[in-house]
Amino acid sequence: MATRQRFYWLLTGGLVSFGFLGILSIGLPFLLVGIGMLIYAIIRGRFNGFWAFLVGFGALPALILAIQFVMSPLPTCTVTPTGISYQSSQSSPGTTGGCYPPGYYTMVIFFGVIALLGIIWPLLTGFFRRFHS
Repeated sequence: MATRQRFYWLLTGGLVSFGFLGILSIGLPFLLVGIGMLIYAIIRGRFNGFWAFLVGFGALPALILAIQFVMSPLPTCTVTPTGISYQSSQSSPGTTGGCYPPGYYTMVIFFGVIALLGIIWPLLTGFFRRFHS
């Protein structure tokens, strides 16, 4: 039973985060289903394994964004008097890369920290249970 609840929370977090990332294209149905699942679980009062929601919410977008970093070639950004130009020169024919805006890196860090918090949560609760008993 606990495994099903963890999977439920993991799936809910993944759907919500994928919906947020793809809101401008295909994300709205995923977001609505994820929010519906979240509301259903809150109404039913099933919070056992909620940490898996944080893992699903953080790990999926962090993984998608990290894969994009790894698969794209290293860009060379140019700095102009008005700021950073987000157009990169092509390093070789047939490859396209972009200079990522600072907010892009912030999103990777934000989602990574959420996933890390979700992973650490059950470890800390288990440690404190042993410590207090």
